[in-house]
Amino acid sequence: MFDDPKIIADILHRLRVLNPKPKPKYNPTPSRLRASLSTKEWAKRNPERRRLLVKRYEKRKPELKQARKAKYRSRLRNAGGSFTHEQWEERKKEFGNRCAYCGKKSKLLTPDHYIPLSKGGTNYIDNIVPACPQCNRTKWNKDPSKFDFPRKTQMLFSILYKDKKDINEIE
Repeated sequence: MFDDPKIIADILHRLRVLNPKPKPKYNPTPSRLRASLSTKEWAKRNPERRRLLVKRYEKRKPELKQARKAKYRSRLRNAGGSFTHEQWEERKKEFGNRCAYCGKKSKLLTPDHYIPLSKGGTNYIDNIVPACPQCNRTKWNKDPSKFDFPRKTQMLFSILYKDKKDINEIE
């Protein structure tokens, strides 16, 4: 039965119809491949200019640089998880655009790992809290239990995680 090439061809045809090959997520066209190659070649020929362009871009979008650095640190520590820019913006809104440690309103909030990566924390958004740069540097990699939180911050955490109320109702 399986010696007949027509039967084998028919079986193979039916398998292809029932189980088609999945299309690749990204199938670059030849023009895109040429463009990416020329961009890489340009970057190799102009390293100083490329560094300058990257610096300008990071200056315009500091939150993307912060997210990239956090992702890099979590990979170094083999910590699981990641978060998107939208999740980070939502997290800042949960805290009322305030520092989780001192309670000050600030536009320059940085993502801080509540349980530090060096102490076994993850890079999931549940472990990320907004912190002003000064508090973030002060906390460094201390355990939350050993870091002296201001009184107001303890109220913020209790409201956020126990009562699930809006943080703007504090004042």
